[in-house]
Amino acid sequence: MKKTLLMFLVVVGNLLLVGCGHQTQPTIAPSAILTPTENFAPVAATNPTATFLPTFTPSFATLLPVYTATLTPLPTDIFDNFQGLSGNCRVKLEGGIDPNESLVDLYFTGVTISFDREEYFPGDPIKISASMSDNGEFPQLLRGIVTKVVVEEPALERYSFNLVDDGAGADEKADDGVYTSVFSNTLNTGIYKFYFQLATHNKNTGETFTRECYLAKTIRNVTVIAEEEKSCRRIEASVPEVVRAEGVGESGSSDLGGYAFHPRAVSMGTTVLATWYMGFDGQSAKPNAYMRILNTNANPIGEVKLLFERNWIGPSYSLVKNDDYAILTYCGRYKPGDYFEDRVTSAFFDSQGQLVSEQVRSPSNGPCSYASGGSVWTGSRMMFVWTDGSSSSANPDLFLDVADTNGNSLAWKSIRSGAGGYPHLAIGHGRVFMVGITGTGNLLAVHRFDLEGNETGEPLMLSPLIYESYGKVVMGKFKTPYVIPTANGWMILASSQPYGIYVAHLTPDGLLSSEPFVSHTTLDFTNGFNDVLSYKGGAVILDENKVLFLSDNGIVHQQWYPEQNEPPNFGSLFEHRGRLYLIYTGRAPSGNPNANQVLVRELQCFP
Repeated sequence: MKKTLLMFLVVVGNLLLVGCGHQTQPTIAPSAILTPTENFAPVAATNPTATFLPTFTPSFATLLPVYTATLTPLPTDIFDNFQGLSGNCRVKLEGGIDPNESLVDLYFTGVTISFDREEYFPGDPIKISASMSDNGEFPQLLRGIVTKVVVEEPALERYSFNLVDDGAGADEKADDGVYTSVFSNTLNTGIYKFYFQLATHNKNTGETFTRECYLAKTIRNVTVIAEEEKSCRRIEASVPEVVRAEGVGESGSSDLGGYAFHPRAVSMGTTVLATWYMGFDGQSAKPNAYMRILNTNANPIGEVKLLFERNWIGPSYSLVKNDDYAILTYCGRYKPGDYFEDRVTSAFFDSQGQLVSEQVRSPSNGPCSYASGGSVWTGSRMMFVWTDGSSSSANPDLFLDVADTNGNSLAWKSIRSGAGGYPHLAIGHGRVFMVGITGTGNLLAVHRFDLEGNETGEPLMLSPLIYESYGKVVMGKFKTPYVIPTANGWMILASSQPYGIYVAHLTPDGLLSSEPFVSHTTLDFTNGFNDVLSYKGGAVILDENKVLFLSDNGIVHQQWYPEQNEPPNFGSLFEHRGRLYLIYTGRAPSGNPNANQVLVRELQCFP
């Protein structure tokens, strides 16, 4: 008998739970909805200690003893520091939190908490499952676990219930180590905070071992998809056409001579003008700006040609069309003497890519590596916007130049709001709107102008949002904002860090028409958006590895991913004769990172 007991202790020894894992299971229709057992008022100061006898049936395979697990008292206010704890688990011992146990992210740990859906809407039941696994030499699901859940919904009502492994209701199989229940009080939209307390026993000592986990889920507004917003439920890309072949058109002035950067294209009516730059050596002027004409189907015609001989620096530039010209606004490096000057410059080309004129827009030697946030043609005026990298909090850092049809400056002025990061211009509804990130804080400033370039009213300031992403409650951070006209007004879009798309809807006059929100909080835009284009009542968004269509209501209908070895490096979007195109730099088959091609392909939207 003593030998048998010793065998039991060896089998159950050496278990130490090290964390929590979070995953999403396929949607499963629950067979029953459990009613929460307790309702805590939001002002409750304390919660009682709960003692439970776990359901457990010993088997000859595991021969585990039956334990009585006691959950430790619930904290006096478990949601006070939820934002800092969400998406994590921590060990809780008899004396409190283990001081040697730091917060462990849910992805790398041994407790699994699963929700049955990615998205929930008001009234949807939330099926929750939890299990613990032995991370030792013989991994298995642990039995004899007590799991208590406390939920705080957006109106601050609290509910408490247990997950069970009895094979009844939503639990699919008794005694399989997966504990399940359904939470059904989901009428309010917003973030629901889930506190989990899982208790079992240390196999070596028999002492109670508790793991606290904090997760969040969002109940989203129900949105009605209009028929016209279904135009991009499927995106297909054509076979790429080579605009600039490997090794064609390099300047030979530096090691980067054969590498094409940031291609853009603009429709000139029946043809397309495609541009890119390469060969920047950081010092003297070299021939590094190139172009090629594409025909009505965006197929290359003619030869690669040199646009102009001047160092073109920085990735940010704009390419637009007015009635007669294509206007390229970029940061040019000049050498007026024994020193260098970086100046915002606009170059005007005819439909065949011939240089007509150039105008220097920025003040003398104002750093402009990220020069142009955009330019628009209003029908009577050109408007150019850029940032000055030398600006401080005492000086405006965002500048606007209003010019005539030939690019001659009529009104050059600073924008006094301090909004300078990633400016973007758009025209619609008889107005010009501009959005940028403030230089003094993480706010979006929306400026409004008439078609003559006069600012109308004070800028609208938009704050980042707190939202749920991968079970964590996060404070968003703006990056690469865009403003696009829609049928009913304007849509402000920005990549929200760490995940998601910030969406705000404005009236034609620029007033908020609904509460801003963060859409698709599992999409990663670490480096922001490469480009955003208004298209078919919504927006097409491009980043480093995908293209997606976002409808006016903020729903992503379709995403397109290129081949694994051909990401749309430095890409941009353009529309030509009602058709959508992507122009980008792709890896050459040789695998040489400096031997790239400029490629163009059509993106077709299907209902």
